[in-house]
Amino acid sequence: MSATGLREMKKRDKEARIRAAAVELIRRHGFAATTTAAVAERAGIAAGTLFRYVKTKEDLLDLVFAGEIADVVEEAFATLPKRGDIVKRLLHLFGRLLDYYQADVAMARVLVTEALLPRDGARSLPLTVSFLQRVAALIGAEQFAGHLSDDVNPVALAMDCFTLYVGGVLTVVNQMGRSSDAKKTLERALTVHFRGLRPPPAPPRRSKR
Repeated sequence: MSATGLREMKKRDKEARIRAAAVELIRRHGFAATTTAAVAERAGIAAGTLFRYVKTKEDLLDLVFAGEIADVVEEAFATLPKRGDIVKRLLHLFGRLLDYYQADVAMARVLVTEALLPRDGARSLPLTVSFLQRVAALIGAEQFAGHLSDDVNPVALAMDCFTLYVGGVLTVVNQMGRSSDAKKTLERALTVHFRGLRPPPAPPRRSKR
């Protein structure tokens, strides 16, 4: 392995340790009571080393959110059915995220703050953009195949879907319902959203006499 590759591997290892330490301490003590010094100690690194990765607690939260959500998103796309109704496929993606938040609502409330109100330069911003582009590509493929009208920009449709999904996230983190409830509501909303974009059914063939 080259020196550059070795440095990159060590960097990823330290980031993973920082993430794991931060998640453990936030779950145990809450975000407000978790200090960067405690995270550095738990991760087994010097405080100065931690400072090279995150300058503030907000940076730490961004690092945690970006890493955690990236893993969930990659798993969701890896297990995405190759074919099928677009609503079902989108629900697979968004459902994985909703289930992740449901698994630890207290942690989710902390992470969602970073997700919905990202700061300039946040690691989560390019992740969100990439996710929207991948969703737009799925929708665009459906348009190209003739399953959806192609007179609407697929990126705009992806953003609409994401907005509907955010409503499900708020349902979960505010404990107004479980992820299963949020997914049912999201499925209904997506069904209505795409209904007007589906081509009309072909007229029945007239039998020859």
